[in-house]
Amino acid sequence: MLWTRIPSVPTITHMTSAVPQRDMSLLLGADVVLRTPAEFAKFIMQLSDTQVGHQANYRPIDLDEFQLGCDTLNLARLALRLDKDFGADDWVQVVLQATIDSICAVRGYDINEFMLALEATQHRARFPLGIRPLEEAVQLAKVRPLVLKNPRLAGATLLAVIATIALELQQRQKDGTIILPVEHLRRLLRQRKLLVGGALKILVKHKLLAEVDPTYFPGKAREFRFIGREGIDFERPEAEP
Repeated sequence: MLWTRIPSVPTITHMTSAVPQRDMSLLLGADVVLRTPAEFAKFIMQLSDTQVGHQANYRPIDLDEFQLGCDTLNLARLALRLDKDFGADDWVQVVLQATIDSICAVRGYDINEFMLALEATQHRARFPLGIRPLEEAVQLAKVRPLVLKNPRLAGATLLAVIATIALELQQRQKDGTIILPVEHLRRLLRQRKLLVGGALKILVKHKLLAEVDPTYFPGKAREFRFIGREGIDFERPEAEP
């Protein structure tokens, strides 16, 4: 698991040491660059507020508890990102601690309760902050789409690209489910929504995808598993020389 390679976040203790002078710039979007623990904390809290608002629109939730869960999960994703960009060392620990201090100060959290919540949520962090698996999978799929073996699917570029996206996501999730939101995929692939939705149904029909829960209503994410068999249902493209 990724957590074997990142700083041991729960061992961070409440300290007063200053953050070392070191370039800590993180690019989190086309025009979003964060450089200080205070900026990391503000970004995390804004992201959490968006997540809380989204969930509150669709189901009743304990706002305070869900907010704490989002803050700690997004902090864990920051830890993954710092490890990915800078490696695990004492400096990363101090930066994480300073970020936690800032979040707790603004939110009014007790530091010890925050650390307990972090212990409960950190294992859910599956990808680093600012690195979005779906967007990354789309870019990889466009360059090297799978070769679908079924003659009925041969030459169908959109099907091959979406199947590749699903495989890339499944490899990240291991045995977990993957989410393939039609509207988001449509925008990333610059395709009509009906075409993307139809492609997903065809991939399910030909047993490259399995729907985890076939029921659907607006606001609910579509969950799948990639079940295609290499050598039978698909081949990977040959490596370029």
